[in-house]
Amino acid sequence: MDWKDVEDSADHYSITILADYPGIEYPVKTDVTLRRVQKFKTKPGEKLSVRVGDAEPANVQAGADGRISVPNITIPSKDGVRIGIRRL
Repeated sequence: MDWKDVEDSADHYSITILADYPGIEYPVKTDVTLRRVQKFKTKPGEKLSVRVGDAEPANVQAGADGRISVPNITIPSKDGVRIGIRRL
């Protein structure tokens, strides 16, 4: 697992999540918890809108520690998938 193209601002956060190693079979499914967020700070329980790839946005809630976890991410290919997060 790896990531690239991070956008981290006060009003949104975007990242491309990658999964690529010999023998991997796509799609890959995973949960993602953001770490080392610099500017997109969230409060515990804050409601957010998350878009994964071209899917319709879904709502998630920051955890008790303010961290953002996005469940059930599907990575369709070695090119990865883009995740975008905004405040509601």
